[in-house]
Formats: sequence, C-alpha cells, structure tokens
Amino acid sequence: METTNQDNNNALITLQRQSQLSYFVRSFSVYIDGNLVGRIKSGETKTYSVTEGEHTIQIKIDFYKSPVLTYQIASNAKLGLRCGGNYSAMFNFNEYLVIEPLLSYSVSKITKIQNEIIFFIILSIIAVFPLII
Repeated sequence: METTNQDNNNALITLQRQSQLSYFVRSFSVYIDGNLVGRIKSGETKTYSVTEGEHTIQIKIDFYKSPVLTYQIASNAKLGLRCGGNYSAMFNFNEYLVIEPLLSYSVSKITKIQNEIIFFIILSIIAVFPLII
C-alpha cells in the first residue's frame, strides 16, 4: 500500500513523523483500516494510496499506540498527517503516540539543519542551566 505516486483516482494519505529523541532508532508501525501497511522512521515522510471512502489510521510501537483517527476521503484527495510522541501522556498507553492533521497540506519535512539547530539549543540550555543555579 505504500506508494510514491497516485494510482487512477485513489486518494493519498501522507504521514510525516516528527524527529524526536524518544524511539529515535525505532520505527512506528502504521495501520490503515486496521491493516499494517508499513513502518515509519524518525524524521521520515511516507505516502499511502487509498481508495475513496472512509478510512482509519493509527500508529503503534510496543504497547503504545495512538488513538484511531477516521477520515472520509474523496477521490484524488490528499490528506497530510503528522505523528510523534505525546510525552504528557507517558503513562497512558492509548494516547502516548499522536497523529494530527498538518495545518496545510504541503508536506514540508523539517530539514536536518533545523533539527540540528533545535538539538543544539536544547544541549546549550542543559549545559548552561547548572551554571545559573
């Protein structure tokens, strides 16, 4: 079901995984309509072709999973979603992972440079914080 181009009148679901430290080296399992359709690595974007109609999507890793989202998708439509960890729900196994719509559907990957800048800022804060106290 994973694809990079659209077949006939099928719709496309594009899933973008955030680059996060938690489970960085492990892939999330992607389920569409209850069926395992692939895996997605940290920072990766995958596109899946689906037929017109109602579809569910969920991600899982180990015993953690996202809520099941349901979408009505028209022929030739494009649905953009982002997934990642929800650290505020660490002990809630059914909401630890999250899938949410992208605000605009031009799936833009967070570039490697942006990730490195964010990582550098976090490390700088961690390194400077003990000096402040």
